[in-house]
Amino acid sequence: MLRLLRLLLVLLVLSCHASSIAASKEGEADDVPASEATPKKAEECNNPDDKPPLITKEELEKYNGKIKDEKIYLSILGDVYDVTKGAQYYAEGSGYHVFAGKDGAVPFISGKFDDEEAEKSTDVLKDGELFSLKGWVDFYRDEERYPFLGKLIGRYYDSEGNPTEEMDRIKQRWADYVPPVRKKRRKPKQADKSTVKDAQKTDTKNGAKGA
Repeated sequence: MLRLLRLLLVLLVLSCHASSIAASKEGEADDVPASEATPKKAEECNNPDDKPPLITKEELEKYNGKIKDEKIYLSILGDVYDVTKGAQYYAEGSGYHVFAGKDGAVPFISGKFDDEEAEKSTDVLKDGELFSLKGWVDFYRDEERYPFLGKLIGRYYDSEGNPTEEMDRIKQRWADYVPPVRKKRRKPKQADKSTVKDAQKTDTKNGAKGA
């Protein structure tokens, strides 16, 4: 009987200890800073009641890839991503450094990787070029290495996170764009066998006459 009581006491102590650990972990999770929380994907922030964080141009410029081992951010059409895991592409001295710390859409299409090109509006792009830009937007949205951070206040989103007129124009042009249908190349017609034989006979006769 005494052994049974001791066993029950041990089980009770273990149960209380496990509950204490679980409560402690829950408290730690609640204390995690927003900047260290798991970022949401862009498509998870479509609920009006769950708007993504808003980021200013000044905040974005801090993460421009010029300081070694610091985070690197970029924005494309107002969607901000953490591209630190691709530092070999976006850090200072790398080929895509022009995109770090700013929103530069046009260079993705023009291939001119300089600050002047990055400042240009998407209005300079033709419909087909703008539609190609959508492919880059989709790339960053789906790339797991580059977490979505929020919306950039400026050209494409206002201070409340609502799309601007330029963003509305972009979406409308995407919706209206119809990719051109490529014409299939026609295979050359094969000559009829009888026609080939007649031609050969004619050549033979002409050759005999010439001889």
